Amino acid sequence: MAAFHITSLQDQIPPPLWSKLQQSPLSPKVGTAIAEIAEIYRLSGVPFFREYTDHSFQHSIEVFKTACELFAEDAIEVLSPDDLIFLLLASALHDSGLHVTEDVFLALTEQTNSVVATPVFDDKPWPELWNSFIAEAKRFSAKKIISLFGDSQPVQEPPRSAIDLSQRDRLLIGEFIRRHHPRYAHEFSLGTIPSASGRRLRPLRHFDDAARDVVGLIARSHGMSLRSTFNYLQSRYDIRDFNRLHIIYVMVALRIADYLQIQPARAPVLFDQIHKIRSPYSSGEWRVHQSIENITTSSLDPEAIFIAANPQSTHDFLKIERWFADFQRELDLSWAILGEVYGRFSQERFDKLRLKTRRIRSNIEDKVELQQRVKYVPDLIKFSVAEPELLKLLMGPLYGDNPLYGLRELTQNAVDSVRELEQLLKTGLLLDSDRGNAVADIEISLFEVAPWTFSICDRGTGMTLDIIKNYFL
Repeated sequence: MAAFHITSLQDQIPPPLWSKLQQSPLSPKVGTAIAEIAEIYRLSGVPFFREYTDHSFQHSIEVFKTACELFAEDAIEVLSPDDLIFLLLASALHDSGLHVTEDVFLALTEQTNSVVATPVFDDKPWPELWNSFIAEAKRFSAKKIISLFGDSQPVQEPPRSAIDLSQRDRLLIGEFIRRHHPRYAHEFSLGTIPSASGRRLRPLRHFDDAARDVVGLIARSHGMSLRSTFNYLQSRYDIRDFNRLHIIYVMVALRIADYLQIQPARAPVLFDQIHKIRSPYSSGEWRVHQSIENITTSSLDPEAIFIAANPQSTHDFLKIERWFADFQRELDLSWAILGEVYGRFSQERFDKLRLKTRRIRSNIEDKVELQQRVKYVPDLIKFSVAEPELLKLLMGPLYGDNPLYGLRELTQNAVDSVRELEQLLKTGLLLDSDRGNAVADIEISLFEVAPWTFSICDRGTGMTLDIIKNYFL
């Protein structure tokens, strides 16, 4: 087993934090636990998440380092050594579910596994969760299926044999684990996850029950609402100060730091040159990471983080825009909860438990300026109905399933546009110079590159962006 030495963090976190971390009586136990977790990650091969961006052990360490950078200077004075120890362990464990192997998954969802480690969260046994997921997956919409697999083939339940799992089965199992990986982290910390050999995985076996529970809860909290942890904490521990441990503050630091792991280093360009990414969802995540050019503090606003991005398409722009909105929402909520839990207790200096960052800023906020330098429309423009399947019902009787009907309809649209322009020229509402300089009124091109595509261009009236947004759609 490759040993993990806490000393490797000495040059990577601020000196006051390094000094404080060494003071914890738990420090001797941490190296052994972290080394075992790192080795599990290395050996897992991430069989269900090979197309995901980097979730290696190094990603966990980067989360911890980023969390340390988020601490306000006043907060460092209040933090205890155990705050840092628990943050380090929770960072290491928070994505442990993504390292589930085939055999551990099969053991976890085996019908005989009736363990529910945290019933207070209304958790169901893992086999019951899996059966419910399969029933749901068989009713996935076509859009959802394409997002996961890149095709529209119906979902089939995977075989109960590791050797028989196809890549499609792995993508489906990956979606199940992704949904529940925060809970997995909690149970992994508690030591209740079954191993391939029939025993239990217990990476924190040298810590007491309370420590394992709190570390797991902090790790779990990155995938759930912060406020939903309050009842659990208040029934077992002091939500504000449990043995000098400021649990809510550590939770906030972890979730915000995890949000900020959007660097292009987690999506190396060479990967998709040697591996074909089949899931459109995963492909989109890779492009988003590769679109980020820089993350830095703002020179104009000391409480802001500035993110420079260069999305290459409308789809990528919209994903980044949604990510920015979600991140700002998390920041706002986190600040509100920190104020609620600690803000009124200045005598104990708890009111100093704050973050450096309040806001996110980006070069893509100004859509007018962005439109001038990109070749796409940085805006969400779509035709909306109550259910996507309604479109099929409307189009089926008109066009059937033959794609040639769609080609005919697009060609007819081009003809209509050219005829409309001719009429406008006759009436004098347009000049002949408005016709365009194409070689023909209608040009149809076929591109023989898989997947085959075609384009239909016409020099008719065309449509402005305003017409597309406000009239056509």
